[in-house]
Amino acid sequence: MSKTHESEQTSPDKWRVAIERLNHWASLVDQADEDGNLFPSAISLESLRQVFADLIERKNPPPHRISSTGDGGVSAEFWSQDGQELVRLEVDCNGASEWLHFKNDSLISTDPLSP
Repeated sequence: MSKTHESEQTSPDKWRVAIERLNHWASLVDQADEDGNLFPSAISLESLRQVFADLIERKNPPPHRISSTGDGGVSAEFWSQDGQELVRLEVDCNGASEWLHFKNDSLISTDPLSP
């Protein structure tokens, strides 16, 4: 797993798209898709919004991917600056979150984040 190219979108545009995705999911809270997967809960979305606000304030790059976990949680994936490490933030349906660090497709560490 390594970052091979940079998207043509600017960081502010990517952050805007990420926030719009969370806003869309907020309209679907307490619903499921056609396969029965739950959309992110209001608590998980608010927790992720708070982390995003902190990352934006620190001028960190936006996530390259945001996805629903299917059980009311949400995750966001970021590349390390050198592109060699994938860092995933997972937020469960109750707002508990942790950072997971992957290198060469292997989990190398986890860091819990208090809700």
